[in-house]
Amino acid sequence: MNIDDSRALEELKHWEVEYTNKREHSIVNRTFKRVGELAKPVTIPLSRTFKPLTDSDLSKKVQETLQVAIAGAFQFTHDNIKYTYDKSYILRALKVDSFDQLNSFNANTIEHHVKKIADQNKIASAVEGAGFGIGGLESTLAEIPVFFSLLARVQQQICSCYGFNPESDFEQAFMLKAMAFSDFISLGGKTELLLEMNALKIAIKRNTYKQLNEMGSKFLLPQIAKNFAASQGVRLSKTKMIQGIPFIGAVVGGLFNYGYITRVINTTNRLYKKRFLENKYNIIDITSA
Repeated sequence: MNIDDSRALEELKHWEVEYTNKREHSIVNRTFKRVGELAKPVTIPLSRTFKPLTDSDLSKKVQETLQVAIAGAFQFTHDNIKYTYDKSYILRALKVDSFDQLNSFNANTIEHHVKKIADQNKIASAVEGAGFGIGGLESTLAEIPVFFSLLARVQQQICSCYGFNPESDFEQAFMLKAMAFSDFISLGGKTELLLEMNALKIAIKRNTYKQLNEMGSKFLLPQIAKNFAASQGVRLSKTKMIQGIPFIGAVVGGLFNYGYITRVINTTNRLYKKRFLENKYNIIDITSA
C-alpha cells in the first residue's frame, strides 16, 4: 500500500471510531432548537390554523411522506439512473476507459473529483429548499420527495465515482444506511448501523440477492426506508413547521437542506472511500467478521 492510501485509510478508521462515539452535532442542534424557540409565536398559531395538522398529526404526516419519498427516490433513480447523472463522469475526469482502472489511482485523487460533485449538489439543495420554503407548509411537504431524490442522486454519484454499482440492490441498501448513519442518532444506533453496513460489505462481495434476503428485513429497502422515516419524522416535523412560515421558511429551508445534504455527502464519501481502499488492497475489516 502506498503512503498516501495508507495515511488515508488510517484517517478514515479514526473518523469512523470518533464519529460512531460522537453523541451529537451540538452546535447544529442548538441552532435549530434556538430558531424553533424564537419562531414559537408564529408556529404555534400556525399549527392551530392548519388543523388537523397538530404536532402529532404533522409528525405522522411527515413520517408517511418521508417513507414514500425515500423509497420512491431510490426507485426513481434506480429506474432512471442513466438520466439522472453521467456514470462515466469519473472515467472522463481521470482520463481512463473502465472502472477497473480506478485502482491505479489514490483514494484522495478520486475524492477530489467527488468534492466537485458535492459542491454542485449542496448549492442545488439549498436553492431547492429556499424555493419551496417560500410557499408555506403545503409546499414544504411537497418538497420532501424532491429533496430526498437529490440525496439519493448524490449518493449514487459518489458510489459510482469509487467504482461501485449504484444500481445494485445491495448498494442501495448500503447508501440508505449511510444516510441514516449521517444523522443525529444514539451511540447504540450508530454502532448497530456500522455493524449492519459491515455485514452488507460481505454480502455485496458474495453478490447474491438471496444473501440479502437471508440477512433479514432490516437489510431490505422498504424496511430501511420505514425505519429511517420513523426516526426522522419527529425531527423533520419540527423543522418543516418552521419552514412552513412563508418567506421565513425560505431561509430555514435553504439552511436546513444545505446542512443535511452536507452531512450525508461527507458520511457517504468517507464510507465509500474506505470501501474503495479495502477492496483495492483486499483488506477485510475485522469488525465485519
